[in-house]
Amino acid sequence: MSLMKMESVKSRTNNKYIRLIAPSNITNNYSALVTSEFNIVNDKKYILHFKAIVYKEIDIKIKFKKNTGEIIDIGEINLNNCEVIQSVNGRNEYLCVLRFLNTFDSVGNILIGAYLNSSFQPKEKIIDIREIALQQGTLLLPYSTNSDEVSKNSSELNAKLDLLAGKFTVQVDRVDKDIHGLEERTNTKIEATSNAITEEVTNVAQGNLIVNGAYETANIYGWNIGGTRTVVENYYYHDRSLNYININSPNSGSSSWSNRFEVEASKDYQLSGLFFSDPNLTLTIKIKFSNSIPNANDFEHEGQFDEELTLESWQSSSNAFIEKFFVFKAPVTAKTAFIEIIYNNGIGYCGWTEVMVVKGTKPIPYIEKKSSYSKVFEKLTPNSIINTVNKGLTEGSAIAVAGTILDENGFSQLNNNKLSVRLNNNGTHIYSFLEEGKINGSIEALRDKRTNDDIMGMTHKIGAFLTISYPKTNALGDYLSYVVFDKYGIAYPVPISIFEDVDLNGSNLWLNKYTKDVGSRIFGGVRGDGRGFTSIQGTNLQFVNPASGEFHFNVTREDFDIYSSRVYVRGDLSVVGNKNCIQQTKYGSVPFYSNEDINSLLTDTGIDTYLETKEVNGKFICKVEIDEIIQECLNTKLPYNVYIDKKDFGDYRVDIKEPTYFIVESKRPIRFKYKLEARRKNFERESKTNNFMRKMTVPLPLNEIPDEPITKERESILYKPEEVR
Repeated sequence: MSLMKMESVKSRTNNKYIRLIAPSNITNNYSALVTSEFNIVNDKKYILHFKAIVYKEIDIKIKFKKNTGEIIDIGEINLNNCEVIQSVNGRNEYLCVLRFLNTFDSVGNILIGAYLNSSFQPKEKIIDIREIALQQGTLLLPYSTNSDEVSKNSSELNAKLDLLAGKFTVQVDRVDKDIHGLEERTNTKIEATSNAITEEVTNVAQGNLIVNGAYETANIYGWNIGGTRTVVENYYYHDRSLNYININSPNSGSSSWSNRFEVEASKDYQLSGLFFSDPNLTLTIKIKFSNSIPNANDFEHEGQFDEELTLESWQSSSNAFIEKFFVFKAPVTAKTAFIEIIYNNGIGYCGWTEVMVVKGTKPIPYIEKKSSYSKVFEKLTPNSIINTVNKGLTEGSAIAVAGTILDENGFSQLNNNKLSVRLNNNGTHIYSFLEEGKINGSIEALRDKRTNDDIMGMTHKIGAFLTISYPKTNALGDYLSYVVFDKYGIAYPVPISIFEDVDLNGSNLWLNKYTKDVGSRIFGGVRGDGRGFTSIQGTNLQFVNPASGEFHFNVTREDFDIYSSRVYVRGDLSVVGNKNCIQQTKYGSVPFYSNEDINSLLTDTGIDTYLETKEVNGKFICKVEIDEIIQECLNTKLPYNVYIDKKDFGDYRVDIKEPTYFIVESKRPIRFKYKLEARRKNFERESKTNNFMRKMTVPLPLNEIPDEPITKERESILYKPEEVR
């Protein structure tokens, strides 16, 4: 089954892919490519498979349209479950497979498409597909064309083997004929003797003699164009997309030439194409033959000819494309020819595309395939390789062996007859496979302009970037990057991007040392006690919020400025110098110094409120209850200190100290404030004895001791606040 017809939203991108694009008016409906009509059988298992490049995240919906108009859902293909077979221009190409059991008999078409919604734009590219096949059964077979097409293809293979004394010869002839009747002949002859092996391969392939006849490369390669011109891409024409040359004809008129191509004398040829012109222009098509120029070329510079044939001259009633088809016979003496398209007798626009010249008189669809001829002869003897290389280097000629060329430019490696690698001028240069002749990058010998020293450089050119990559698992042709060097921002926002963990085996990471004698650096090492360390060296260390530009902190030799609203230290904090609380005054900043203790202590100091002793049973006492919050911070189950600030005359003492309260006793009523000092909870063992004497002499926390029973009168003596006087 092949894709033979398409609805109005489809277009053929080239002879490999067929494209589904969104229509001009988008509604929430289904849009699809339509296959040729065929018969599908009830209760049979089928496999639909094709290769697809998607431009938008979609699920591919497969339907069947009966010849009665009824549309049946068959299934859905999720690309996440499809195999990635290669990368095409940066996009994955998927092998899509749908297996289904058919439940009806009908004649109709397979629909391959998607549901479109408001997120799609008019004429937006959705999917390109190729090699569509529908197979009956459960075994997935490789793609092949349908039975009608297969019957039109043919191959003929003949072989001859000779074995004589001292010589062995094998000769193989293969003739392939495609569906249009175009032939490709390959003759291979290998001869082996006692002192030499020779191989001769001749290949002649028929095809379109016009280079870039449909502007597949989206430029004018192969054409010598007269007048102001552009190449229009993806023009929508009769359910397909094409490129064409668009020429603004000058006042005096002009003409354009195709490439020069070889012809066989007295052979029949056909010329076809699509042409348009404004109504006030005259278009003329001529074939110009040469008897003296024997070889073809891809760009005609001189326009020399010995004989010409005018195929047609016309004026159009509109600027719409017109299909033209001509048959002509090459003259008896002709060796080469080229097409001349003349536009004159007015000012306006004209253009053409899908221009094709092939042998034969039967019309065929446009083909991109070029005609080609090649002949390779190789002979190997014990001295042939050395002698050939020496002779070639001495005479300055080229030596070509199996796609490798040695000439005055160095060693060159070809891939599909295009330059891929060249070794010359102290460098190895890698060429683009998309744009012929363009260098992507090089490994070459360079010289440092500052020191005049020799260096080796790995470089990429403007319009390219360099990546160090590794193959992605379970994917053909996909790679992931360790590092990308993209100075010109082609695909990445910064010049160097690193995508994997980095282990610096050296000990220093310098910052800007290139322009300074001593730059900042991050370095590591091993201390005297064997422990490793990492340090940041510089005159200034800053942490800055990249969004707001505000500092988090700034460190110099003199200052460590922290700009956060608070600082938490989760472990111990040791200070060799002073700890200051800075108080801002009219005299400036006044530092207040901390009062440090060798033990880990906390205090609770009463400032605003006076307490008072009251008489109970001939004694003046005051019970001071310790707040529960303070009990959570200070361990009052261990011995603690109480300091009294007495306001009145009279002796006093702290009579009782309990975990939840203490009692002050005096000989007469007094008012007082107090300061409670105790060990910090959970840090009870932080003391001079433990930290310096290394003796565990601090008693363990006391068990809970119930409050001592006191009289009713003592219970009534509580805080009695009094304003400070």
